[in-house]
Amino acid sequence: MPSGAGTFHKATFLDPKPWRVAYVTQSRHQTDGRVVEITYVTERLAMYLQDKDSIYDIIWNESELGVTTYGDVHKQNKFEFSKYSFEVADTDMLFRHFDDFSNECKRCLDEKLALPAYDYCLLASHTFNVLDARKAISVTQRQDYILKVRDLAKGCAEVYKEGFISN
Repeated sequence: MPSGAGTFHKATFLDPKPWRVAYVTQSRHQTDGRVVEITYVTERLAMYLQDKDSIYDIIWNESELGVTTYGDVHKQNKFEFSKYSFEVADTDMLFRHFDDFSNECKRCLDEKLALPAYDYCLLASHTFNVLDARKAISVTQRQDYILKVRDLAKGCAEVYKEGFISN
């Protein structure tokens, strides 16, 4: 399941009890290919602990067969999804999917199903991020899409809280 910003993580977003977290996931891909990472991501901690200059040099596993690095495990994935997001993604299809995911989220919210609604909210958010990476959304449209996703997320939190309180 694609995820959005660390604030969208189910534990931080939907858990009604306050808690602190040191791990925050990457928030989104920038249009120039950089990944925004917020302070204490696991990979940065591993780079520090292993004294590595590149994320791809982090030791992922060591065995009698040799060393496997983060790059061995993730570099092809990062390359393919970056190419897809920045060059290949079918924007017409993604606009339709954004609408479908948003509508399904709202339908689930109408039925007071917070968790399925939340999944569709995340799908809409991810779809928006790919459309944004493809530069298929204008500057003025971008704000509208962000507000749409924010409204979906707010609806999910409200329905979840209502269900949590009534149970």
